[in-house]
Amino acid sequence: MSKKLVKTGVWAAIITLIFFLGPITGPVAMFGPVEAAKMAFPTFSEVRYIEAGEVINRFDAIAILFWTVGLMIRISLFYYGLALGTAQVFRLTTYHPLVIPFA
Repeated sequence: MSKKLVKTGVWAAIITLIFFLGPITGPVAMFGPVEAAKMAFPTFSEVRYIEAGEVINRFDAIAILFWTVGLMIRISLFYYGLALGTAQVFRLTTYHPLVIPFA
């Protein structure tokens, strides 16, 4: 059981590292480290250069959509973790009474 837990933890760390480094490496490779450091949203600036022929040429709108959906998922997960963790600390049987007060 312990070996499986370590293997799962290593894979989770690798996947998390990829998700964190993915949006950073693209703009640095495209614009260089100095120029990417000056930009407020380097990944968004990188997406503006993407074109798919004459069919789709506005990938920035799609990128903002994915960015917003990802942000909502992240906020929901942190909110769930906050309510569940607080319920476990105070040894409540369910986290449901904490949902509205934390909102």
